[in-house]
Amino acid sequence: MPQKKVAIIYDWADTRYGGAEKVLLTLQQIYPQATLFTSFVEPHAVWTQKFKQVKTSFLQHWPKFIRRHKKWLAVFLPLAFEQFDLTGFELIISVTSFAAKGVLTKDNQLHICYLLTPTRFLYSHTHEYVHQARGIRKLLLNYLRRWDQVAATRPDYLIAISQLVASRTEHYYGRKCAAVIYPTIIDDDKNIDKKEKNIDIDHKFFLCVGRLTPYKHIHQVVDICGRRQWPLVIIGSGVQKQILTKSIDSHGWSHIKLLGNLDDESIKKYYQQALALVAPGLEDFGINILEANQAGTLVITHPDSGARELLTSNMARDLDSQQLSVSLETVMARVYDQGKTLIPSQKLSRSDFVRLWREKVMTYEKMFV
Repeated sequence: MPQKKVAIIYDWADTRYGGAEKVLLTLQQIYPQATLFTSFVEPHAVWTQKFKQVKTSFLQHWPKFIRRHKKWLAVFLPLAFEQFDLTGFELIISVTSFAAKGVLTKDNQLHICYLLTPTRFLYSHTHEYVHQARGIRKLLLNYLRRWDQVAATRPDYLIAISQLVASRTEHYYGRKCAAVIYPTIIDDDKNIDKKEKNIDIDHKFFLCVGRLTPYKHIHQVVDICGRRQWPLVIIGSGVQKQILTKSIDSHGWSHIKLLGNLDDESIKKYYQQALALVAPGLEDFGINILEANQAGTLVITHPDSGARELLTSNMARDLDSQQLSVSLETVMARVYDQGKTLIPSQKLSRSDFVRLWREKVMTYEKMFV
């Protein structure tokens, strides 16, 4: 029996590795012959090489300095995805927080959208991305919102990554998600030996892991740890890296280390030795929360983050979302004084995601026929 032709659609491939990329690589393992369609690929996004074939849009040929600023690209992304020719593909899977769900398909093609979140800069977090939406900016935002509302009707089924995202989807798109499948994309039974210590920190420290973007509030963690002289390790890169580095250097906070991107095995060692993972931003999901939990490490997090839905109260310390700065410092002080304790972990893994995904797709295929 010939294999089903599968297309996986993603907004853009400009990150070395993150939660969404782990989802894409897991889907590639499920559908090893799948073709990846994305607006553009940067050289450091080496994970795309796992795909048999990668197809990009006209944006791939634009200057890199333009691609680096997605706010300049946003108005062109609808056209980029609508121009993809998906003829011959039977199953279309879009993994998206913006434009990938807007690809054009035919009646005989099943389109399942794995929705990371309704587009942040258009709805829930506009004020954080666009300052003073007046004049041409306001016109462009209105155009993109209208297009996005239409694009959200194109997939045959929407699957959300968390109940939080499912709720947002109904609120902003007026459409219920067919299912919620948590992206529990963590390795199965690959815990690091807790006696092994190959990192250069041997005292208690707080840990932040992930993309360095404003909504994650890592700048507040830096400020608190800087003033209180609490050791902090930050793993990741992003648009705020330069700002955070400048702040750390200007204050002479040598007890705060910004390490950039590390491989998975190195990150696991930091998880296991950290006092707590600090993740104060409202995350659509937050794979780092589950990774820390699997390592037996406490998580200090926003109470409404998607991954928080999977943890019990003894696995996390919730922040007051209405008084984030004050609550963050109070909770961190309490944890710092108490010291490291072993936290029970949820038995969730990559295999759970794969099993649920296969089951849902088989169901939708039968309904589609």
